[in-house]
Amino acid sequence: MYFVAVSVWPTVAITPPIITIGEVLLPKHFGGITIKRGMGEGTEINISEVADVENAFLICCFPSVGMVSSIVGQYLLEHLNLNFTGAISDNRIPAISLVKDGRPMPPVRIYSGTPICKVEKCDKVVLISSEFKVGGELAFSMRDEILKWAKKNKITQGIFIDAFAKKGSPPADPNAGEPIVEYEDTPEIDFVGVAATLEGLKIIEKMDIPILEQGLIGGMSGVVLGEARRLGLNMFSILVEADPRFPDARAASALIEKLDDLLSVVDLDTTPLIEEAERIEEQIKSMLEHQLQSQNTNGDNGPNNMLYG
Repeated sequence: MYFVAVSVWPTVAITPPIITIGEVLLPKHFGGITIKRGMGEGTEINISEVADVENAFLICCFPSVGMVSSIVGQYLLEHLNLNFTGAISDNRIPAISLVKDGRPMPPVRIYSGTPICKVEKCDKVVLISSEFKVGGELAFSMRDEILKWAKKNKITQGIFIDAFAKKGSPPADPNAGEPIVEYEDTPEIDFVGVAATLEGLKIIEKMDIPILEQGLIGGMSGVVLGEARRLGLNMFSILVEADPRFPDARAASALIEKLDDLLSVVDLDTTPLIEEAERIEEQIKSMLEHQLQSQNTNGDNGPNNMLYG
């Protein structure tokens, strides 16, 4: 705990101080004195001290076309028995909490656990999941903090779940982080893969997923993979063809089946996968609709354009 004591005499002019704790300028107010936060230094990863994340396999599910990533993230959370262990905070993240079963959840959540993993050197999993778009300066700030945190915890490999608009859909908007993908359209649900390392490309090929020869990926997938290549981290992304007009449970279920090559996530004794994905789709839509309704009632529409649903 840090305390700041300021004594002001009537005839003495003082210059408001800037107090630095670590490398972050904290935004606090003490007796009318404002302590400012430095630009680009606002992202923090807060995780439980008891969480064992060293050498874990990282899975990132940020919003994508057709809400595929959000549906997949919720499915993995339930079927891998992961525990809520932390969150990513930043003053540019919408000031909201998603509520499930009466309990609030931060917008960007971190889960961890020890599921059955089929990737070499993988006996733990960390899942980062969110339902709001990340772009601009915030994407770069979050990228730097995630990679710095990963390096500290010896996390050297991971996957970003993403999606691209199926052919015949309205043109993708790269400014919104939507991928622009050149791919061979087949009657089945199509996939493409991107990797920061040759090792990652081999993993994608073993999953029978075509490599993206040419295209554009944005958002968190784009900025993290680009930097991961420079750092030599084995980060890769699987993108599935999805309908951008509404949440696409079929695309999400197809991607989950592909993930079974990495993690034992498909339980053949439970509800058929497509029905499970549809259930999660409705659950996510319901949470977002209630939150947006609350925001609109309060007259605050700021975060709405950052949310899917």
